[in-house]
Amino acid sequence: LAGLTLQACATTTPVANDPPVDPAAFAWSQAEGSNIIAGDALLRTRGGEVRTCAGLDVKLIPSTPYTDAFVARVYPGGYRPLDYVFQTRPQMDPAALPFVQSKRCNAQGEFSFSQLPDGPYYVVATVTWEAPGYGGYMTPQGGEIAQPVQVAGGRTETITLTK
Repeated sequence: LAGLTLQACATTTPVANDPPVDPAAFAWSQAEGSNIIAGDALLRTRGGEVRTCAGLDVKLIPSTPYTDAFVARVYPGGYRPLDYVFQTRPQMDPAALPFVQSKRCNAQGEFSFSQLPDGPYYVVATVTWEAPGYGGYMTPQGGEIAQPVQVAGGRTETITLTK
């Protein structure tokens, strides 16, 4: 029984309505292309200050039936507040992870993915900061922002991820 419990904790529980991960559906995204997706990610504090993804990861997720369902479920409206990111964050099926690219935002909160084949993608960025909370403790703020992006014809698509 203990082995079953550990195994259940170490794996991702699929959601009944999510389609299965089909590696063939990602095949198009593995070709080398000439497109670029570049941009920045930012959120505003309640006081109006801008916070960026500087030093944090940005993910590029190819659109497939599985990732379409995952992104719609995890990022409703294109945003997931921080309290949900760390406490109840659903994890992508490990079979999909080899197809996800990751880059780190530079000091200005900018990122770029290059040599992309034509097709639809999702860009997901994390923007976090700390603010004074109750009792003098610093509390994390921010969240994750997701946006669909289509590239084709050797173009550069420049986006700003924000809420």
